[in-house]
Formats: sequence, structure tokens, C-alpha cells
Amino acid sequence: MVGPITGPFTYQNLTSDSRHYAYTVGYKQKPPFNLPLVYEARKGDVMRAEGSSLVQDASGVASSQIASQATHDDVKNRAREKFKSLVTDPASLGVTFAEMNQALTMMRDRAIQLYRFSRAVRKFQFSDAAKILKLSVRPKGVSRHKSFANNWLEFHFGWEPLIKDLYQSLDVYTRGLPPFKASCMAQSVWNSYSGTSTGPIWSNSTHVRVVYSKVGGTISVNNPNSYLMSSLGLANPAVIVWELVPFSFVVDWFTTVGQCLSASTDFLGLTIINGYTVSGEKGTSLYKSYNAYNVAPNTLYRETHLSALRMKRATGIPTPTLMIRPYKTMSITRAATAVALLVTVGLKR
Repeated sequence: MVGPITGPFTYQNLTSDSRHYAYTVGYKQKPPFNLPLVYEARKGDVMRAEGSSLVQDASGVASSQIASQATHDDVKNRAREKFKSLVTDPASLGVTFAEMNQALTMMRDRAIQLYRFSRAVRKFQFSDAAKILKLSVRPKGVSRHKSFANNWLEFHFGWEPLIKDLYQSLDVYTRGLPPFKASCMAQSVWNSYSGTSTGPIWSNSTHVRVVYSKVGGTISVNNPNSYLMSSLGLANPAVIVWELVPFSFVVDWFTTVGQCLSASTDFLGLTIINGYTVSGEKGTSLYKSYNAYNVAPNTLYRETHLSALRMKRATGIPTPTLMIRPYKTMSITRAATAVALLVTVGLKR
């Protein structure tokens, strides 16, 4: 059930001293509040200020994105990749698959048991029929002079539990895999410093931002065979060809080529219900402005410390962005692999 959705509703406020700023835009829904609706928020606050006026007000620090777009794209790509790994890992559905396998095994065993019991009753082997149903004694009402149907009914205390087991197992098997919720998050720290001068007036700014992204949704399996084929890496010919290219995995260390090629079949066999992507940045900024040639006390010196938050929530799972990954120190495993590759190439020459 989904309640009515209204909006968008926008709120914006900057205090008279320009030290506090808030902006939101979003939608409203009535109970049961089960949809991840589009939402955006910005917030800026002056934590401390020195001098006659602010170098930057609260609205200015929150109105624009500070961290680089490449950092945002990289974080979103990593969050999506984590989400994909989580929902396509067979271990995530291992318990459910085990329950379905147990249900199928029980149906088979009970069906064989009923068949053997029925055959024994048809041959008037009533003691054997009782043993098959695990009854201590055979029913008193059975007789060679009665029909198969009547004799079969005399054993109802024995076969009734089998029928119940068959029904319950069939219910578990046909119910399929229940939906489950999943979410993954990635983040990265971004720093910057810049400075400018206009005559004797020098200005600089220092920014520290935590860039984050969260991807989530409710997952259900609509085609177990397609899901299995995708999990085994057999669903996308482009990915198979790419993996056959020499050193393609090395290229994937520094780019997102492989991730982009696999995007079209990442969730094959799955349905993502109420998928969402939250992305944004939060952190602090320091702005300074001063007269570089003025002797102390510098009456033109100004310094403003601010905190900032920007976030957006969008519906759906993001598609990966083709890009060169930001530089990071190579892990020991990758370094060892790279050395082994270089040695191998050198030996072939």
C-alpha cells in the first residue's frame, strides 16, 4: 500500500546575521511512509569568526559543491559496486536457497513414501504398509476383502502427516525467495587549499570534506536461473571478452571500464524495489582575508570558520561513471601482482 504523495515543498532561511543557513526541498507521503522520496538539503553554520565582518556567510559555504566531481563519481561508483557485490553474492540468499532445497527434498521423500505405501496396500501387504508409515501396528479394519480405496483410508492416521508435509513443502517451494533489504555505503576524504590576491589584500580558503554515497533498496529474485547465470559471470558477453584481454584486470585497477561493461547485467534475474541513492558531502571550511603589507595590529584581518552539509536523495540505483579512478597507494597484494607481471613480461623478451 502506498500513501498519496504531495509536493515538492521548499524551505529556505538565512538568519539576519548571515551565520546560519538552511535549505530543504522534498515531498510528503502519508502512512505507511514506505517510499524513499526525492529529497535535498543544504546547511551552513558559522562556528567562529574574527574581524569586522564575515569573509564568507553561511549560505555561500553550502550553496555550491566544494569537493571535485571526480571524487563524488568515484564514491558513488564504489557504493554501487558494494551494493552489487552484496545482492549478487549467493551467500546473501544461502539460507533461503537451503530452505527451498530442503523443501524439494522433503517433497521427493514423502512422495516416494506414499508410492511405496500405496503399492504395499494394493498387494495386501498391510504389515509392510504400516512399517512404511512408521506405524507400530497395522489398522484393525484392513482386509483382503475390502477395496484398495477402503484399505487405504484405514491407514489415514499414517498418511495424513505425509500429506501435510507435502503441502507445507510445496508451499515453501512455490512461495519463492522472499524479498530482502540491502544497502551499502562508501566515502572518501577530500581536501583543498586556494589563495588569491588583489593588490595588498590576500585571501585564502581551506576546505575539508567527507564525500559519501549510500545505495539501497529491497531485492527480490524474479528469475533464479538468470540470477545464477549472472552470479557465475556468464550473462554478459562484453565482460567475458574484456576479461580475455591481456592485463584487463590491471586496467580495472585504474579505471571503471569493467564496471561500466557489466552494468547492464549486474542485476539480471533480480527486481530492485524502492531503490535509492543518497549522495553528498559534509565538513568544514576556513576563509581568511588580510592586508599582507599592513603592520600589526592588522585591522583588516578577517577569519571565518564554517561547517557545511549538502545531500541529495534520488530514486533508483545509479549507473557507473566511466572514469579514471583517483590515485591511491597500491596495496601489498596489487604491488606483488604488478611485480610478478613485470617479471613475467621481462622473461618473455
